[in-house]
Amino acid sequence: MSLRSVDALTIPPEVDLCLPSFPIPSVPLRSSLALCLDTETTDLSPNRTMRDDRRPRVIEFYGCLVDLDCDQPPLEELDLLIDPGFPVPEKVTKITHITQDMLSDQPRFPEVALRVRDFLQDAPLIIAHNASFDKEVLDMELERARVPIRWPPVVCTVEETIWLVGRRLSLGDLHEHLFRERFKDAHRARSDVMALVRVARELRRRGIL
Repeated sequence: MSLRSVDALTIPPEVDLCLPSFPIPSVPLRSSLALCLDTETTDLSPNRTMRDDRRPRVIEFYGCLVDLDCDQPPLEELDLLIDPGFPVPEKVTKITHITQDMLSDQPRFPEVALRVRDFLQDAPLIIAHNASFDKEVLDMELERARVPIRWPPVVCTVEETIWLVGRRLSLGDLHEHLFRERFKDAHRARSDVMALVRVARELRRRGIL
């Protein structure tokens, strides 16, 4: 009997491969409650091979606990501007519109580290767009502040939606793909999270999350 090979598995030709039309979420959502978050930072490369003084710092954090099954306001929020301890790069200000003057009287990350850790650690689930970036930069900030964290499950809306168009989508592009419109004030943490909440609710409604 002839055999055909599929991804290194040999399967008889009479066996029909019935693949799902979309992938199963990597972290099944057992609860409709989720903490959606975003960070704005001084750089876009949280690389641990860099010297510590060259690693990106968080300058804005916003997270909110929401029920994905109903269109209600957040149950809990944490909204912070954070002084990185050095001037905000001009390229970051151009993207985020966050200026040095906005941060000069704000706390440094070690001063808010416990609040951020507890907010994250108490969540049943975390959702972020390009979650590996936000998690890594927050990990580095928490390590710098010597505050350990036990992360809950994390879902990345980039990774969970690559199959929609066959490539990684920015949050703006994903929002436009789902709703046929862009959202305002991109690259500010709260605005991005509000868009992310809308995206996550729609993905859950479609059975993707």
